[in-house]
Amino acid sequence: MAVFPVLTADGSTILANGFAVVVTGTPTPPPPMGDSSILITDFVVTTAAVLGLPSGAWSGTLELEPSDFGVILPNQIFAIFDDGTKETVLYQAPAGTELFRVGPFGSTLANINSDRAHTFYVGTTVGSSVATIHTVSDAGIVGGTVWTLPNTSKSLLGMAPDRANTILYYGSLTTGGGGTRSVVYRYDLVNSIAMTNLVAALTNYNTTKDIFVLNDGTILVGYHSTIFGQQEKIVRYNTDGTMNQTYLIGLRDDYSLNRFAPNTDESTIWVWIQNGPNNPAQPVHFSEIRLSDGVTTNSFAITEAGSQGNPALHEISNSCPVIVLGGTTPPMPGTTFPIRRLRRFAL
Repeated sequence: MAVFPVLTADGSTILANGFAVVVTGTPTPPPPMGDSSILITDFVVTTAAVLGLPSGAWSGTLELEPSDFGVILPNQIFAIFDDGTKETVLYQAPAGTELFRVGPFGSTLANINSDRAHTFYVGTTVGSSVATIHTVSDAGIVGGTVWTLPNTSKSLLGMAPDRANTILYYGSLTTGGGGTRSVVYRYDLVNSIAMTNLVAALTNYNTTKDIFVLNDGTILVGYHSTIFGQQEKIVRYNTDGTMNQTYLIGLRDDYSLNRFAPNTDESTIWVWIQNGPNNPAQPVHFSEIRLSDGVTTNSFAITEAGSQGNPALHEISNSCPVIVLGGTTPPMPGTTFPIRRLRRFAL
């Protein structure tokens, strides 16, 4: 007689107990499937809120460094800027396990984004200087090239590289040095030189902190209206600067576009919308907008101060990023799973 042991995927041992087994190791989580939650870091304390999707129900908190910027890769490694140490910190979702710390590269973070593959782009400044760009791989390795952007990069807002890592798109609040607040600039990462602008300024608009380049090369840019009676919006541009689609958020009188980010498969974007002056008591809300046709497929509201009795949301402000986590269902150590009874085989 021989008993054949049953092992988990990573080789950890399981113990037979009737019709059940108890996992005593830590199995490797399966790859992300869909979207599971929205992570919002805090700009003051180390408590980050996790809102379950699609309902927005409070799912708990993660202990992360305070930060105004953060972005996630498809492999569920995300990076934030530690406002205290000025380091770039890489974490593994969904548990928020800290992986690496690199830097600091500058005293003030201008923005952080990624190529949506394996590389983070970290823009920093020192005082009122122009922005410098460093890269950090998902293995915590700092790239050998550092770019110093033109004068138009002072007060850098949104930025994002294309998928080939050859062009950086960015917006800025700078009006001096040739800068205009709603121009989308282009910078050649291969030859380290400014390019012609992607799009000219839009009258009475500022670009927001979020710019994303999608798989097909199109560029998403958020616009905040500086006057009432004008739409808050996100515009999708082709690589030649022509307009592909426009997603209208609402009149500036009633709504204010805050932050946004693509979902896991880039079929939708999650948009964080603040209340406008006509709706001061309106709770902020999140809307999922389908990119193909602009239809809102999901929406939920939260109250920022002590939302639903969750103190984790008390410091959420319009500077905090939206990080969409992919769905994972890893079995946890000590969890009991039903299986068929083990059988003995005679050899």
